[in-house]
Amino acid sequence: MNSIHNMILIGIGILLGFIVARLISRSQKNNPNDLKEQLEQSRKELNAYREQVNEHFNTSAQLLENLAQQYQQIHQHMAEQAQVLMSSENEKSLLFEESALLTSAADSQNCDEPKPSSPPKDYSNQPSGLLASSPNYSKR
Repeated sequence: MNSIHNMILIGIGILLGFIVARLISRSQKNNPNDLKEQLEQSRKELNAYREQVNEHFNTSAQLLENLAQQYQQIHQHMAEQAQVLMSSENEKSLLFEESALLTSAADSQNCDEPKPSSPPKDYSNQPSGLLASSPNYSKR
């Protein structure tokens, strides 16, 4: 009896193994198609990302070119207006005279202060701080 039960269990195990193997093989047959689809999807996403990056850099380059042109226009405008507004020699000389007067006034204010003959000392002759109250401090 024991051997008959073993034979029946072995037969059932073989039958179940065959069924499981059959199901697994079917899922693996479909799996290569899934992998191909996933690969194609990944390639499409990569190409879309590359297009976005290219578009970003093209737009950035165009904006920077526009900025450079606008800067050039501003610079040219400022140079032209400086020449127009400062065209006469009298205006230029007045401007320089005013700056000279301001400079001389500032120099005259600085001349009132006496210039020290030697650099200031970093110490004093009198004790101060913690050393002032110390009984062991002797005067140098």
